[in-house]
Amino acid sequence: MNTGKKMTNDEFEITLKEVELTKKEFARLVDMSYGGVVNWGRSTQTIPNWVASWLELYRKNRKFEILKKSIKDSGACS
Repeated sequence: MNTGKKMTNDEFEITLKEVELTKKEFARLVDMSYGGVVNWGRSTQTIPNWVASWLELYRKNRKFEILKKSIKDSGACS
């Protein structure tokens, strides 16, 4: 994941695929218009700085949720 510099549209698309999100789902989660998200990376529309860190936190949270479900399902913490 890109940190410290502007995320490119290619990096954004790749990261969305890695975390199994569509642009439409991402837009809903961050309470933005789908059209606004789609326009990022085109012409003068840059991807906001917060997007890379948001996606990294989303990725970590998904891993945590999977681990939590695994532990719960195993009965280790009943």
